[in-house]
Amino acid sequence: MSLIRKTSWSAVAAIVLTGGRFLMTILLARKLGVGEFGSFAFSQWLVDMVFLTLGFGLPGSASRFFAEFRTQSANLLAFERWFLLRSSFALVAVAVASPLVALALRGEFDLQFALLQSGWTASAAAWALLLARAQGLQKFKRVAMSNGIYVAIALGGLALLPKDGVHVSAAMLLIMIATAAAAIASWLPLPKLDNVRTGDTEGLNLRTLNIFGINIWIASVVGALVWSRGELVVVRTELGASEVAIYSIGLSLVGIATQGLMLLTGALGPHLAHMWGAGKHEEAINLCRRITDMLTLTAAILCIFLLAFSPELIRFTFGPTYAGAEGVLAILGVGTIGLASAAANQLLQINTDGAFARDVNIVGAIGLFVVAIPVVKSIGIEGAAISRVLIQIGVGAMTIYAVRRLVSVGAVNWINQVRSVAVIFMAFAFGLTGAHVFHIRGLEFCLCVLMLIYLVRNDDGGFVYGELLNGIRGILMGKGR
Repeated sequence: MSLIRKTSWSAVAAIVLTGGRFLMTILLARKLGVGEFGSFAFSQWLVDMVFLTLGFGLPGSASRFFAEFRTQSANLLAFERWFLLRSSFALVAVAVASPLVALALRGEFDLQFALLQSGWTASAAAWALLLARAQGLQKFKRVAMSNGIYVAIALGGLALLPKDGVHVSAAMLLIMIATAAAAIASWLPLPKLDNVRTGDTEGLNLRTLNIFGINIWIASVVGALVWSRGELVVVRTELGASEVAIYSIGLSLVGIATQGLMLLTGALGPHLAHMWGAGKHEEAINLCRRITDMLTLTAAILCIFLLAFSPELIRFTFGPTYAGAEGVLAILGVGTIGLASAAANQLLQINTDGAFARDVNIVGAIGLFVVAIPVVKSIGIEGAAISRVLIQIGVGAMTIYAVRRLVSVGAVNWINQVRSVAVIFMAFAFGLTGAHVFHIRGLEFCLCVLMLIYLVRNDDGGFVYGELLNGIRGILMGKGR
């Protein structure tokens, strides 16, 4: 029940942020226009990548070790000092590096742009670090509040901007202010500590902290390339800012769908870390198996939804100007099935101190660029989408295989993945037969969902969402009493 309560608050936080960012993307795309929106999307990519490169795995370390030491007062205080010192250096580093990288890629100097790029990156880094700390401490209400503040300020500001002709610098300034406010709101003190002496640690292993930090740092950087927007630099170089805008629309809509999928895992990482640290390995493995079944069913449904309704999603959200993103969105939707490995990845991170995530993401990142560069040159932005899908599914498959081999064969029920892929392949093959009217695609979607619900079951043969729904019902009934 504790995990379900935490997942519920984590879901609220994710819904607020995901829904808010979706509305923000729509407003930005419409008010900036294709060219300026492409520049904004590329600057956002730089913000993310510079922080991941110079953050040295600190968010991942915070999520794991604040959770693992949550009931070990001395270790918690010692880790807090370790974390805050390194976070301070990281903030300075990203503030200096981000405008320099932007200058190198843009080829022209603009002082206003450089200052905005620096401030945006520093505030985004501070927010990411403090959110990871709050999540590790399992303060998901605070995470939800911080996300709400960010969304409220950003949406309020965007609503006040002119209907069109907005310059990219105005959008950058607004998002920077919203991010800084959210970072301030995410700070909270440690839980009350009793009888803690300076330097007193029960078992804080600096070597483990450093090894995990390095591994998760490498995994985060290359993982962002594999799971986020790594190929965007290829699109920018080969096709220009306008195509970046079109491709970013497809990525944004898929991001909304995948964030919805990740609602099931928002509180999972800290919970698994706490269970593993307490020696409850068998319970952690069983939890991974159950969550993976839920993720598999959800990912398959999302995949088929995006395949079936990509034209309507583009037209009704971003308008006909971005109609070129329809094919990109349909292709990218197939890659969501790779996210079914999220729970297995969390367990492998803990069990291998981040080594597996590091290695598999390095392979994935190299593969992404090896495939993307020639394919984008040959067929354009659809080629970027194809390269992303191939790598995401490949990395997901390797993760499922590895968790069964390195942790336990019981960590994942691989039969459910095979059944889901078979249904997705049927839906994809149907889509290749040609354009279909809306009601035919709707019927196809409904039939595929029914097949998935029938085929993807838990170990007892029951509905995979049954435990989650029963837990939520118990919470609601408990509050009612």
